[in-house]
Amino acid sequence: MEINGACEPLIYLLKLQYHHDSSEKLKEFENVNFEEKTEELLQTSTTPEQTTSVNPRPPTNEFLIKQQKVRSLYENLLIKDSRNIEANLCMGIYNQFSLRNLKIALNFYDIVHNLNPTFKFNSMLLYACKKLLSVKTTEIYQDILGWKLLKNCQLVELAELFFKPICYSTCDSGFILGIAYHVAKEYDLARKYFQISVLIDHSYCLGWRYLAGILRDYFKLFEKTLRIYDKVLTDIDPNCVQVYYNKGFMLKNQFESFEEAQECFEKCIELDPTHISAHNRLADLYLNTNLPKKAEELNIQALVIDPNHFRSTVDLGHLYRKELNEREKARHFYERAIRLRPNEHRVFASLGKLLRKSYFDYEGAREQYTRALELAPKSSRTHLELGNLLSKHFKDWEEARKHYMMSMKVRGDYEKPYKSLKKGEEQLVADSELISFIEATSSGEAFEKEFESLTPDSIAVKLFDYPDCFRCRAEIKFRPTYDKIFMRIMERQITLFSELRHLPFSKDIVQLVIRFILGKSNLLRTTARSNP
Repeated sequence: MEINGACEPLIYLLKLQYHHDSSEKLKEFENVNFEEKTEELLQTSTTPEQTTSVNPRPPTNEFLIKQQKVRSLYENLLIKDSRNIEANLCMGIYNQFSLRNLKIALNFYDIVHNLNPTFKFNSMLLYACKKLLSVKTTEIYQDILGWKLLKNCQLVELAELFFKPICYSTCDSGFILGIAYHVAKEYDLARKYFQISVLIDHSYCLGWRYLAGILRDYFKLFEKTLRIYDKVLTDIDPNCVQVYYNKGFMLKNQFESFEEAQECFEKCIELDPTHISAHNRLADLYLNTNLPKKAEELNIQALVIDPNHFRSTVDLGHLYRKELNEREKARHFYERAIRLRPNEHRVFASLGKLLRKSYFDYEGAREQYTRALELAPKSSRTHLELGNLLSKHFKDWEEARKHYMMSMKVRGDYEKPYKSLKKGEEQLVADSELISFIEATSSGEAFEKEFESLTPDSIAVKLFDYPDCFRCRAEIKFRPTYDKIFMRIMERQITLFSELRHLPFSKDIVQLVIRFILGKSNLLRTTARSNP
């Protein structure tokens, strides 16, 4: 949506209110190494303080008059038109940053969201405000996860317009800028502004949490992330539910410290008995320690909290299929999960596997696998499962072969479809045309031997003629060998271009000649790497 000049009085007011202090703090930070300063904070204890909730300086009478004029301006606009998006947005920002009244600000952000749910800048403010008020954000967070934005998008431009001038004076503005850069995938900038938020207020819990999140997810600094979680729980908020959950999740997945992770999830549930994700993760841990009945109990508790919780529903389906061997219950929960999310291909594939292995309903299984592939045509696992079904129970090798080859094409390093294809071709197809490719991609040495005596021109043509699935397999599994072979083609291409460019031909004609000689080999790498 377009934003016009109606926001200018508010931007001027915020600068007047915060800019002096923000400029002073900017001078303090001009030569500061943010990484070193953050590290210093991690090594020292922090006295818990309330997040900045007052203006940095006592307001003068002159400022209070201007503040009231800005308020009256937007209130009058809303009297004329209560659906005025700009006026509602500005009243939200005014209440949050000028008056420090988050609850009233949230009401205005909600109004804007109801008027225009696609206005991403407001959605981000709504999300941040709810986080600051400890209000659940699941629905809006799922929406944000789907955004695909660039640095020059409106969301970032508006965040910079409103909050950059004041970001060194209020930690909330640094936090919001961090979120804006985060959703625009500018992770270095997001990291910087989350750091600024905690340097302004050492006890700013949200800033620490989001700094930890970006260090964990995008910079893979797991040790440092763990130290941030420990600092929050030790110095800032010993009852922070989400930090217990995040710490447990990381201990489980990155450090495989299952006992410590279990303690975190249990503490999380103790502090918030409605925390469904903690129930799910603790159930996972019980499965890892061969306690399926305890896992069942936790997932059932999760469904008591939210009968429509998708993850818990699917997990119960898996539990009854894989661990407890109760096929009727497994089918019930898979079908229930499909009703909750009819476009989730993995559930159709799991139901197909249940029908195949527990009910011996091969037609039903084929129907579910087919539906899964309609939703996710590049699911290598489902192609493998359907290939197995067609080969073993329908004796349809022609169709099974297609699915094995597609599974390999999608995921070049997947060994199971390769072995199934090899076995089927050897046993079922006399004089198979694929055997030579199967043998050539059995190892890096075999693949290299296939091309070692050929000229670069012949290599190019032969490699281009390889079926996609085998070329993808070679490139992924035998990368050094593949690159060595491909480099010979590239060197030949450079030589040809050097020789032909002296002839009276245009550049396009030269490239066509080279492409003809090398069998379009210059397209091979693009072709091979276009498949996930």
